[in-house]
Amino acid sequence: MCLFFPDKIASGFGMTVTPVMIMMIREAGACNLSMGYLNFFVRNHGDSKSMKIILLFNMLYHLLILPANLYGWSQGILDPSQVGTAFGIHLLLAIGFLFYTLKIKTSA
Repeated sequence: MCLFFPDKIASGFGMTVTPVMIMMIREAGACNLSMGYLNFFVRNHGDSKSMKIILLFNMLYHLLILPANLYGWSQGILDPSQVGTAFGIHLLLAIGFLFYTLKIKTSA
């Protein structure tokens, strides 16, 4: 959505749609889409140090978004329902990635 419909994302959050905002949202969309492709293509790979790093990266990404969500709420950019939904989704994803990271068995 962010990559292809940045104006809809911005207006959905009540943001003023500017060329700079469109560019930033598209950049976030490109990052998210790239992460999605990576995760899709390694989904059937076995346990490895590389898989563990990919899962840790995903977990870190979602943990780092949490303060951004709280900042958006504290600045009045996000209303409580938006921040609650976004915070909850990112927190659950981070916990899920941590869970599967801890399940990976790699040799020392």
